[in-house]
Amino acid sequence: MDPAGEQVTVGQVSHHSIELIWTREHGTNWTDPPENWTCFILEQRKDRKHTYKQIHKGYNTRFTVENLEPKTTYTFRLKVTWPSGQLRYYPSVTASAEIYCAS
Repeated sequence: MDPAGEQVTVGQVSHHSIELIWTREHGTNWTDPPENWTCFILEQRKDRKHTYKQIHKGYNTRFTVENLEPKTTYTFRLKVTWPSGQLRYYPSVTASAEIYCAS
């Protein structure tokens, strides 16, 4: 249950979206009832403040944040909650929405 050494990584990036990917701990058994599954809560930092808002909650290991401003840097963190009630935050990750120019 320890995500130490694991991290949130940035996948595909566009001028208006950033894909975030993370790993699930080994041993997750999808035949168990959902109340026994590990839940992931993705949070986005609000502007330059040190507060975060929840933008996704679920059992999947990737999420694409959309409707972002081009050329803007965003910070995200992932909270992992286990069926036992324990929780832990992954280290935060920062990414920028990019503008692509067709040539």
